[in-house]
Amino acid sequence: FLSDNVDILLSARKQLPSIRTAVDFTSSGLDDSTASLLKISGDTNRARAKIAVLPANLQKRPFVAHLQRLLVTVWAQSDARTAEQAAQVLTTGVNGVIASDSTLFADVLRKLPANTLLRKPLVIGHRGMPAGTENDENTLESAKAAVAAGADAVENDIYITTDGHLVIMHDTTVDRTTNGTGTIESMSLEQVKALRTKGQGLQVPTMREYFQAFKDKPITHFIEIKSSTPAVVTQLKKEMAEEGVAEQSIAISFDTNQMKLSTTEIPELALGFLGGGADSGTVLNDVRTVLNATQSYNSTYNPSYANIKRATMEAAKHRGTTFWPWTIDSAADFYKLYSWGTHGLTTNYAKHATNFPVEIATAALPTKIALNEATSLNVNLTTQIGQVSTVAANEMVVLGGTAQAEAPSNGTVKFTSAGTAVVMPGYRYKMGDGTYSFVLMSKPV
Repeated sequence: FLSDNVDILLSARKQLPSIRTAVDFTSSGLDDSTASLLKISGDTNRARAKIAVLPANLQKRPFVAHLQRLLVTVWAQSDARTAEQAAQVLTTGVNGVIASDSTLFADVLRKLPANTLLRKPLVIGHRGMPAGTENDENTLESAKAAVAAGADAVENDIYITTDGHLVIMHDTTVDRTTNGTGTIESMSLEQVKALRTKGQGLQVPTMREYFQAFKDKPITHFIEIKSSTPAVVTQLKKEMAEEGVAEQSIAISFDTNQMKLSTTEIPELALGFLGGGADSGTVLNDVRTVLNATQSYNSTYNPSYANIKRATMEAAKHRGTTFWPWTIDSAADFYKLYSWGTHGLTTNYAKHATNFPVEIATAALPTKIALNEATSLNVNLTTQIGQVSTVAANEMVVLGGTAQAEAPSNGTVKFTSAGTAVVMPGYRYKMGDGTYSFVLMSKPV
């Protein structure tokens, strides 16, 4: 169900809990400011929808990516009339398109190489980056290491102290990870701060310290509500507001009571449900399982990675559902799920993706292209940690034009007649031993 009226969509969801909904922002008059971004994400969550439909002026790759980091499924409304216009929309990284000419978009998509990633899978540092013994889990130092390795988000687990502060700890007790003993929620903040982690002798951080450390940076906090204490949700709302980090924060949990409480107390906050499993062997049944697991909490699907099937993910994405599996430590599993275009990958090894190219742009165009000669274009690649290099495109798509061309091969194309051409240069990146790869395609030129 599609509407620009949040109240109508919310009413529909309450009366028919199983329906999927989308909020139409195409006539909203919004710009690409932070205030507009928060209105879109907030209204989408308040409507208990997962999908936001954007007008042309908001179909910009950074804006789209930011909404996706907040677990919003982004669809574009488009009246594109040419292949070039359709490709411009697709390369913004949107999850879907409501098109006046759907065949045009389908034709462009068919031309793209296998495993083309129009949208970058997000890398979530699980408890920071405690890979091996490098960093103590759930410490600020571990979180910073994950971000330095290229993580787009940091996952952490929260409890509340006796004097009402949110602190980061995975277990209900401090025994496993620190030099202390006892339950974390029986301690004051002063007592928690006196603890030291067993490995590196670090402090147990507060949620506020996380918020302050990454303030105004393109990092999302994946806040796992590990505690079953209702006051945790109330305090999370308070600390998020006081620190001004709504545009950087989402919550995830296994605890269904805390999920339900969050939808009531913080209705604008995006949620991810960590439970559920879909492995019946039948795609339709698996999709039903996924929807049943997420519908009640208006959440994304965040299962163990072993429960992810590509066919299920492909089918569920048409319902606006996104997949955020955990915890993927094997490089081979990480490469496989990344190449599938999985929406977000939670890992102890954020460094798996450090050198992956994630953005592509055509470098300077040649002033002359000779007929009947293999022609390639250079592209600029930007990695997960922001390093830029210029390489020759090894994929090429011809979208149209007046010049006749042979089928592209190995990133080159031969034009056999004079005229104009619209092309998309691309780059295939092979991960690890090359078993898995993905392709980035630049905007059409």
